Amino acid sequence: MANETNYAIECRGITKTFGSVVANDNINITLKYGEILALLGENGSGKTTLMNMLSGIYHQDKGQIFVGGQEVSIHSPEDSIGLGIGMIHQHFKLVEVFTAMDNIVAGTKGRLKKRSELKKEITEISKKLQLEVDPMKKLLALILTVAMLCTLGVSALAVNEDVTGEVMIYTSMYQFVIDMMDEALKKEFPNLTPGNEGSFFFYGGTGSLQTKLAGEMETGTLGCDMMLVAEPAYSLELKEGGWLEPIEVADADKILRFDYDKDGYWYPVRVCNMVLAYNPELYKAEELPQSFYDFANDPAMKGVISMGNPLTSGTTMAAVAALSDKYGYDYFTALGNNDVMIESGSTALAKLQTGECKEIMILEESVLKIRKDEGSKIACIYPTDGNIMIPSTVMTVAEDRSANMNIEACEAITNWLLTEEAQKLILEGYMHSVFAGMKEVPFDSIDTDGLIETDMGVDWERCYQDRDEIRTEFQERVTVTK
Repeated sequence: MANETNYAIECRGITKTFGSVVANDNINITLKYGEILALLGENGSGKTTLMNMLSGIYHQDKGQIFVGGQEVSIHSPEDSIGLGIGMIHQHFKLVEVFTAMDNIVAGTKGRLKKRSELKKEITEISKKLQLEVDPMKKLLALILTVAMLCTLGVSALAVNEDVTGEVMIYTSMYQFVIDMMDEALKKEFPNLTPGNEGSFFFYGGTGSLQTKLAGEMETGTLGCDMMLVAEPAYSLELKEGGWLEPIEVADADKILRFDYDKDGYWYPVRVCNMVLAYNPELYKAEELPQSFYDFANDPAMKGVISMGNPLTSGTTMAAVAALSDKYGYDYFTALGNNDVMIESGSTALAKLQTGECKEIMILEESVLKIRKDEGSKIACIYPTDGNIMIPSTVMTVAEDRSANMNIEACEAITNWLLTEEAQKLILEGYMHSVFAGMKEVPFDSIDTDGLIETDMGVDWERCYQDRDEIRTEFQERVTVTK
């Protein structure tokens, strides 16, 4: 039945009883469009009861409700919301162990957006309303946080106890670095479940992990949630293929001294450095090539130089991409003419020890590690034509293509990896920190900012787009034994 007067809301003769208690007795009220109406009354006068009937929590015993001039029957909050009526309760009707976002979307129908999209939308709305609310915080955590801040201060917030679920990370880091990271992550995220038999990480060399990932891509779902593997060229490939989820890192432009994806699809976490190395117990540094160019072109080095395999090593691939960009593919020809040996870093280091090799192209971290762990005298030569710095990135798998669909945890871990605590673990792993202003360097290394100034640089777009061509040219000019 239509109401002659087109009020936004009109109540006629509303009555509600609870047993012998009459909460509302023949209530008549009208609300015009654009009007703000206050109901005043002492405790127990029935104000909340009337509002609960408009919001669908209760249904009146008698009377009629009109919305926009049309009589309606409201039997549930869903009915009320469908009519455009919303209620902010005096005592919040929230699930405290849910996140703020889960509470907001609870009860909505239809296919929900991705959680990352919902989070972004809710954050934008809260900013418009000048509300500082983290959509991923659980309501109980928010309440406890406020209480602690009032009594203990910000320093009381120590760990991310609200981060839950399971996470699997593929990585090519050394096992001892993985062990340090595992221990730190378990302390930082005590309620987060490691995805690989007690470890957050699944280890593999860059080449083997990329092969594994290629196989998983055929199924449409990866076996991991995050990757700490390879370099920006591989990140560009995965981004283009739609395999990555953008993650927001606040003030990334201020805290990072290496490039990152401005859309948030990847960030540098650790930096490897390609250098030359020799054994000072057998040879004098001044008698050996001081540049990558001379390493390949000095005929005196024929048959006594060694390097990694760019077909299986991401860092060596980055290095040969940079060197071919600087010197052309003739550089590969020179390596082949000088009978460069293609082998693992551990084999090359062993040959330096025995004198079978005079000089090798290798990651600085491999040299620093044996100097500290074994007391080795093997030393680095920082090439005069530029060392080659190779950031290794952190990437989060797209939510609908990930193992555990736990974007919130991935975002928390990404941001933790870019904290001072995590970056100091990177330094302990003999790699350089990505932090701007970080003065500490890996054991026995030299100033990171100075290395950045002498960095030869890698064209990551070329390294990705021309990868097959670079590998083919290398194979045709250099003997790669299997």
